[in-house]
Amino acid sequence: MSKPETTEMSTYFENVYGTVNIGTVTVKDEIVYRYPSSKQNGFRNSLFFDEWCKCLAIMAIITYDVIITGDLNFNVDNKSDVESRRFCNIFDFHGLTQHVNSTTHK
Repeated sequence: MSKPETTEMSTYFENVYGTVNIGTVTVKDEIVYRYPSSKQNGFRNSLFFDEWCKCLAIMAIITYDVIITGDLNFNVDNKSDVESRRFCNIFDFHGLTQHVNSTTHK
């Protein structure tokens, strides 16, 4: 396993980008954790979206093929939630595909 190549500076989420070499196969991975927005921490989703879009734009410059893993703390199953739809629209805009199709926690 390789060391992380880059770490983006962000206020609203943590992430690290790296590669894993398995034989002749190289997998590029962006591991992300987004802090949930709350009154206590003062985080707002709108600020996260700004930083997230910048991060995705940088990743598009660095590499085309990347797997994004982690916990972004959005319930994308709720199609009536405006912020969940915005989150999904950002993925669509960048040509990303959500591969998780079931609840990951209760």
